[in-house]
Amino acid sequence: MYSARSGIRTTVRLLRTGALSAAVALSWSHYTGTAFAQQQQDELVNQVDEVTRRIQQDPFIRLRFVALSLETPDEQGQALNGIVRAQIARGNIEDAMAELRRIEDVLWRARSLGAIGDHYETAGEREKALNYLNQAMKTVTSGGEIGIGGADLLRVIAKKQAKLGQLNAAIASAEKIPDPLQRVRALQQAASASFDDAGDNPKALSNAKAVLAAAFEQAEKIANPSNKTSHLFIDIGEAQAAIADEAGARKTFSRARELIEQGGRDGRDRAFARLAGSMILAGQLEEAMEVMRQVEEGPEQVRGVSSVARALADQGNDDAAVPLFTLAMEAASTIDNPEVRSSALAFMVREQTRVGRLADAFTTAGQIQDRLDQARALMGMADELLKQNNPDAALVLVDYVPYVSMRSQIFAKVAVMRAKAGNEKEAANLIARAFEPTGFETQTEYIPEAIELVLNAHLEVGDPENDPVVFGEVRKLADLIDNDVIRVAAMSHLAAAEALRGEHERANRTLSSAWRNAWLNRSDPNFPRVLADIVKGQIAIGDILAAFDTAARIPVPEGDALNDRTPSGNFRAPRFSSLTRVAIAAAKTGEIDLAIRAAREMEHPPARAAGLAAVAVAIAEKEVGVGTTGPGDADMEAESSGTASEVIQN
Repeated sequence: MYSARSGIRTTVRLLRTGALSAAVALSWSHYTGTAFAQQQQDELVNQVDEVTRRIQQDPFIRLRFVALSLETPDEQGQALNGIVRAQIARGNIEDAMAELRRIEDVLWRARSLGAIGDHYETAGEREKALNYLNQAMKTVTSGGEIGIGGADLLRVIAKKQAKLGQLNAAIASAEKIPDPLQRVRALQQAASASFDDAGDNPKALSNAKAVLAAAFEQAEKIANPSNKTSHLFIDIGEAQAAIADEAGARKTFSRARELIEQGGRDGRDRAFARLAGSMILAGQLEEAMEVMRQVEEGPEQVRGVSSVARALADQGNDDAAVPLFTLAMEAASTIDNPEVRSSALAFMVREQTRVGRLADAFTTAGQIQDRLDQARALMGMADELLKQNNPDAALVLVDYVPYVSMRSQIFAKVAVMRAKAGNEKEAANLIARAFEPTGFETQTEYIPEAIELVLNAHLEVGDPENDPVVFGEVRKLADLIDNDVIRVAAMSHLAAAEALRGEHERANRTLSSAWRNAWLNRSDPNFPRVLADIVKGQIAIGDILAAFDTAARIPVPEGDALNDRTPSGNFRAPRFSSLTRVAIAAAKTGEIDLAIRAAREMEHPPARAAGLAAVAVAIAEKEVGVGTTGPGDADMEAESSGTASEVIQN
């Protein structure tokens, strides 16, 4: 049976050889003579040349041919989905629809319909956006059994439908997810999307209540509920309390309590402790205290009482909150294990900070005897303060965190906030102070994250005149890392920073040294991630060909890692994400041949398809002046970047 795909495959084969035209001309000469045969051959060659010229001139035609030459509908669909998104970026919706019609795989067709829906939502055309989302949902469910990919896509569709106010459609989409737990999570996210921007909109709040009620009903269908299941009900109850659905929250918390009481000892105290704090949000003070009395003495009691105290303070009931924080402190003092006690007190520090009891939080941190544990607690306190947009208080804590690799992170975060507030000079000064010596031994486990945060902040808000100082201190810190592979990752970040400052020669030397050290440690399990960091550095200095060479040397993933994808279908494996980055960088500079070559270097066909999709989007973004930071999607940037801090955690 003839199809568009088979026809294009035939054309591809014709373009690969000139033998056909010669053969036709020779055989035809038996009937019409040599002169006529030569004329026919010339015309055929001219026709092929015209097609070839068109393909060479339009990268999208080339990508389409490559996409349709892939083996399976899934691979073709992912590659063509990239062209759909590229045409959307160009503003060519009709062309996007034409590409969409070539997609046979139901999931990629649905993703493409969703992308068009996103376009119309951005354009303010709500009805069109909903129409395409509904088409996407029907497409997902038209392919028979719904697998993991389909379930995740339905979750995304439900969330978008809820955000656009189509309550019944959102519930219907979520209820088509086979797994009960995933179904409940989808409904929770749909409810959140519905009320996040609701403000005082009664209809949006009513929609959110209905979606959460549906989530409760679905949670009830989970077989063999346990203490872990109770946390799901607590999540739903907290969301209900947040939108003032006290009746719904009470019902949900009551069910959570039943499950905890019926469950085993494993995780019981922690579940009760969390439930008690959450019950306060629904005005259930008496019930919360009853629950707390079921928690055995120890760290979970400290956490539970602290959570209840924080919830009361949130409601303005300081008279009740303060004695409970005191009770939590007394409970912590009875814990014999120093590490367990420090962890419980650090939790209490965060809870006190969240409700503005900063003096109490600082005093609590002072009760932590181990210096490093105390510093960790103060860093947690600083993070809470920065979430509250209180950089002044966070900066005060720097004087009580003696470890350079830890305090520098606070300096960096505060500097970025200062710059956003318009105080660029102070921001630059803070970055310059980030690595001031303190006389205390540096905690090497925090060095990679410190380097990344400070370099990013320096590039964003620092003074270029301070480059020698900042970059020099980074080198010193990197030298303290005792693991060669982790040190290479840190140096790769430095090289990228140097390149962005225009110091290409220095960046090249840094990368060359990093590459040599990485290769000497190629048996290290983190070797692929470190090479991925080097690839980023090489792209930053503009050496895309070297980046391609490095990416091609990253080992092929094995086992589950081969098909480890982000929710949007991109691949997390360092080899695949790096080759995709190279393909994007090449496409952005107009080197389409290299871009396609990098995508084809991926042995795994689905990954190759993802790479081709990213190339298509990169070409379009270049045309319309939009930047690309990652391999095509933000989730890949976040989940597969292979940073030094990720390496040290592994």
